[in-house]
Amino acid sequence: MKRPDPIPGVEIRPRRHRDGTIYYVYRVRWKDPVSGQRLGEEFDTPEDALDFRAHLRLAARRGVLHELDMGRELLVDFAAEWWARFAKHELDKPTRTTYASIWNRHLLGRIGHLQLRQITPSVLDQLKTDLLEGGVGVPTIRRRCLSCRRC
Repeated sequence: MKRPDPIPGVEIRPRRHRDGTIYYVYRVRWKDPVSGQRLGEEFDTPEDALDFRAHLRLAARRGVLHELDMGRELLVDFAAEWWARFAKHELDKPTRTTYASIWNRHLLGRIGHLQLRQITPSVLDQLKTDLLEGGVGVPTIRRRCLSCRRC
């Protein structure tokens, strides 16, 4: 396959299939205005890469470029931070014990690896189905924090 013509603002990177044939991916990079971290997205087509560049340009104009990276945090990392900042200080010991048990036993292995933005209503519906089929009782699935009255 012939190398594609250069596209301003898009890196074109060759990749190899297992059979040895070469294909190209299109990478768009940008700098997060809040953290200063270099971020990037890869696309299969030059059109998708150019569309994303246009999206970046519009987000930068509107001042919402930082929103593109929102929700990439893993649930396991979010839960650890939530536990340290909130649960340890605001929840009673029996509630913390129950929450820790449910998290460790039923949630960590099933959805802990997901990014926050990947947790959609359909993911939660599938989780509920999996828990019910796994013999987890409805009270455990519906458990909520009655002591803090915020949940």
